[in-house]
Amino acid sequence: MNHHGLSRRVRGVSWPGFLFLIMVMAIFVMARQLSNREKIKAKKYFTAQMSDPRTMVRLYLIESSINHDYKSDRWGKIIGFMSNDDQSWFEENFRLIASMNRYMEGHISMAVTEREQRFGAMQVLTGFDRNGKKNRPLVSTIELNDPYGVVFIHHPGRPDTLRPIFIIREGKQWKIRRFGGSRDETRIAHGIAEARNLKDLPLSKDERAILENPRRYKEGKRTEMMAQCGIHEQ
Repeated sequence: MNHHGLSRRVRGVSWPGFLFLIMVMAIFVMARQLSNREKIKAKKYFTAQMSDPRTMVRLYLIESSINHDYKSDRWGKIIGFMSNDDQSWFEENFRLIASMNRYMEGHISMAVTEREQRFGAMQVLTGFDRNGKKNRPLVSTIELNDPYGVVFIHHPGRPDTLRPIFIIREGKQWKIRRFGGSRDETRIAHGIAEARNLKDLPLSKDERAILENPRRYKEGKRTEMMAQCGIHEQ
């Protein structure tokens, strides 16, 4: 074996370059570990905030009062405030909901991208394109009947605008039910049920109920959910 040749090759290594490469790799690994720690920390902080119903609803009201830009990813986080049932409902119906958006009514909603459809549907359900910081609702009172709850909100200086937002605890987190009430608005609920019926798609209990009696559906749903919270309206 030519030990002298091997020795020359080792001595021929550019040690400054080799050390620089090691330093770059070490910095990359450290940066990745730091990024992962920050993500874990942010997730824990978000979970802690979602574990308090008042804080959770306040955060939701903030997000739904921002006029989100389509190119931003922030509007996509609103779905995280919703219950598992509402998230599944959104996935199943966002294309139909998007067709109710005044910017993409009818067949236009079928010609745009899926991202645009999701954005349009979220606009319909949250109204963030019409809301504003000055008119952002305030949290008034909360009634809990674990795992159900109702949070009453109203516009600043307008107690006459008091309305309920129903919530549910899933694990350690509280979540918004029924998209804050918009899921049961007659225009949205009846529009989806009618479209699904025309397409011969399976209908849920709620969809059958609103097709049978559109005028009484919303109030009946409110009474049902109030009862789950331990509030029995006359």
